[in-house]
Amino acid sequence: MNFEVARSKSAIIQAFPFSSEKKRGGVAIRRTDSEVHVHWKGTVEIVLAACTRYMDSNEQLVPLDEGMVGYFKKAIEDMARGSLRCVAIAYRPLTADTVPTYEEELTHWELPEVDLVLLELDQCEIGLNKLGVVRVNAEDTALAAQETFNLQTHKRIQ
Repeated sequence: MNFEVARSKSAIIQAFPFSSEKKRGGVAIRRTDSEVHVHWKGTVEIVLAACTRYMDSNEQLVPLDEGMVGYFKKAIEDMARGSLRCVAIAYRPLTADTVPTYEEELTHWELPEVDLVLLELDQCEIGLNKLGVVRVNAEDTALAAQETFNLQTHKRIQ
């Protein structure tokens, strides 16, 4: 995947750097189709609890029922048994008319944190993603992961 091409097709309109209090970081991306995607990346238990749906391998949105929550929790436990951290990436699509358009409004806008769609659970080893348990919409997911990583790195460097 070419990140420069993916970036050129979108613009970051708001960012929430990783917070140890909230245990996640987020970014709102305006796509070329004018739709806005709010992506969250963070501690799997926190992000999973905010999800009401997941995207299956056919890129269909599916309600996140108790059975699937159990499936994902078992995958998380299996990763933990292997001494690996696990992070989750989720998103929420928004229509352009639900997002502030003026800079001043954007500075006070809080990224939606509920009714998310689970995109991916990742095992992490020394901060590097090793295995996607759930992976769909790779371009958006990878771009969001890179942007939240860049925000975290930038914050640590300052």
